[in-house]
Amino acid sequence: MFRRLLLATDAGRDVNIDCLLESELSEKPLSLTTSDGRLRANKSQLIEILAHGVIQKDLPVTPDLNTCTIIDGMALVQALGKPAGLRTFGELADSFIDTVKSHGNLSDRIDVLFDRYEERSIKEGTGVIRSGGVKTVRRIISNRDVKLPDNWKSFIGLDANKANLASFLSEELLKDGCFD
Repeated sequence: MFRRLLLATDAGRDVNIDCLLESELSEKPLSLTTSDGRLRANKSQLIEILAHGVIQKDLPVTPDLNTCTIIDGMALVQALGKPAGLRTFGELADSFIDTVKSHGNLSDRIDVLFDRYEERSIKEGTGVIRSGGVKTVRRIISNRDVKLPDNWKSFIGLDANKANLASFLSEELLKDGCFD
C-alpha cells in the first residue's frame, strides 16, 4: 500500500499525507482480518469480547418513562428459522409479526431493524465463514404466495435473499397497521 502511495507521489499525483490515515485503507478493518482478507472471528465472538464485564441493569418502572424495544430483524429471522408447517413467505411474515407483537407488553414502542447488505462489507465476510461452502439459491419474494425454499440454509446464506426478505418483512409490518 505504501509502495502505491510512493508511486502515486512520484507520478505527480497529489497525495494529502495529513488526511491519509483518517479512514480505513482497506475494504475491511485490518484489525479484524487475516493477511488474505478473511475475518479472524465471527460477529458473535466479537460480541462476547465486547460485552465481557458489562453489567445489565433493569430500567426503573415509572409511569412517566417511555420505553422502546429494539429488535434485530435478521437475528429474529435466524432464531425463527423455517418454522415447521409454514409453506409461504406470507405465512412466515405472519409468524414473524406475531413474534414481534409478543414483545409489545415490554415497552411503549417496538422498533424492528434490519442490516443492510452491501457488497464488500464485513457482513459479506461473515456470510462466507457461516456458509461453510453450502451452495446458495436465489429466491425473489415478489408477494405473500411465494413458496418457502426447501433448504432454508441455502436460501438465507445469500445476502441478496436476506435483503429481499428484510424488505418484504418490513413492508408486511407496515401493512399490519400496528407499526409505522
